[in-house]
Amino acid sequence: MKNLLRLQSILMLLLFFVAITGCNKDDDDNGGGGDNPAQTNYRLKESVSTGDEKESIKDVYSYESDNLSGIMEYTGSEGNWAESEKTEVSYPSDNSFEMITSNYAEGDWNPSEREVVTHQDGAWQTYLTYDYMGANWSLTEKIVYTYSSGKITKEEGFVYPGGQEQNEYKYNYTYVGDVPSAIDRYMWSNENWESIGKDTLTFSNGKLISVQTNMEIEGMPIIMKSEYEYSGDKVSKITVKMKYGEMWVDFETVVFTYDEHGNLTTMSGSGEYFEFSDTFTYEEGNSNWALINGMPGFINYYGMGFSKSFQKINNEVNKIALSVLSQR
Repeated sequence: MKNLLRLQSILMLLLFFVAITGCNKDDDDNGGGGDNPAQTNYRLKESVSTGDEKESIKDVYSYESDNLSGIMEYTGSEGNWAESEKTEVSYPSDNSFEMITSNYAEGDWNPSEREVVTHQDGAWQTYLTYDYMGANWSLTEKIVYTYSSGKITKEEGFVYPGGQEQNEYKYNYTYVGDVPSAIDRYMWSNENWESIGKDTLTFSNGKLISVQTNMEIEGMPIIMKSEYEYSGDKVSKITVKMKYGEMWVDFETVVFTYDEHGNLTTMSGSGEYFEFSDTFTYEEGNSNWALINGMPGFINYYGMGFSKSFQKINNEVNKIALSVLSQR
């Protein structure tokens, strides 16, 4: 599952990177049972993603001792699924886990990517990505997270062309009280840090209600805004808008539905150029999904954090935004 844990789309938008500390920090179970023994916990069993692609994608999750142990990916359609990719999860120590992804081709499984995460007290410390080169793993990227008083303050990315470490990007987080108010983004270019944009977050009664993203991509300025609606303490709808001149134009809408236990069951979105629908099913049991799902530290999207789906959407948003801007 290529880059399952990484949410680094250039636009980011924070569409799916939001429920911040102080708003709704969940336990590491997927069902939210927490410390109440009378409340049943649930964990993700299966997800199915459909969209404009010719084939759908189904992921089936397996667990050992309440820890995620594997994800099998299938492509095709109902009744005609074929194994295409698998991710095996292991735990070298109490403060680390690793995921090895293999692709199925010509009747055999071929390793492609290895991801290693170190963590402390539930907060990611480092995230390493390796590509399989011949018979060896080659380090391609490292991300380092910095915290202060339990809040993430910096995220730094490094790449390894030719085996030599180089700066890639950094994000600096600014807070008002316990919630972030801004994220400043920089890319390493020509031996200097170049500002590429800023996310400004607005909260009301402890809930995130909007994120405005001001960025520049390939020399073109982009202003986007994500507006959040809620049903109780769950996000029910996100509307993404792009600014053209002085006018805001709806770009994408994402709708979320939940079951009676508060588990996310569907996530569907549509825009002028695409649409998608993801469905999720659960089984009783605990899991460490909140730690595994790719959200560093205390940042967690109300316990959802389905990183693969989020990354797919963010990649689509990035591609479409560039296409739209190139026609202006």
